[in-house]
Amino acid sequence: MENNPFTIVVEGDGKGCKEALQETMKPSPNIDCTLTVYTNQSQNNNDEKIRQSQGVICKLCGVHLKIKSSLKRHMLIHTDARHFECSVCKKAFKLLSHLNVHMRTHTGEKPFLCKYCGASFAQQSVLTKHTRSHTGDSCFQCELCGMSFTRNDSLLKHRRTHLRQKPFSCTTCKKMFSRADNLAIHTKKHLNKT
Repeated sequence: MENNPFTIVVEGDGKGCKEALQETMKPSPNIDCTLTVYTNQSQNNNDEKIRQSQGVICKLCGVHLKIKSSLKRHMLIHTDARHFECSVCKKAFKLLSHLNVHMRTHTGEKPFLCKYCGASFAQQSVLTKHTRSHTGDSCFQCELCGMSFTRNDSLLKHRRTHLRQKPFSCTTCKKMFSRADNLAIHTKKHLNKT
């Protein structure tokens, strides 16, 4: 502990110390003083807060949780139990927070507002992805050609062009496409012919 003349260290449990100090010390109008009394109990509480803030890593999936007490809640995603059911469509969720987000699909609530264009979104994560289109933050880069993208799914679509993967096929003529949107455009051509 640093050599501070205004710090008082109390050994033992510290009971009665505050009252004793209040009786012997008179406040001065010119000095703004904060008194911190350290006891074994308060030190133990502080140690626990530090342990909690260091977080924990899930042994099943490796995700890092900032707060140790979040591990119990997190472990629910590794079970098949879905205790939270939507009263509208009966879809069930493992976490209450996931049900709450889902309910916005029924209510139409979109509380997350883009500060650039005013668009609103039901989920924070969707707003974050959208915001990158305004800021130009390209944090997803193709390791093959260096091209950058604002969204991971855009990078994954782009990679298929390098790998010549074409997982989307037309049910009418069997032509293959690397992107679902290109297949959709192609499919409309068949519909327009009929």
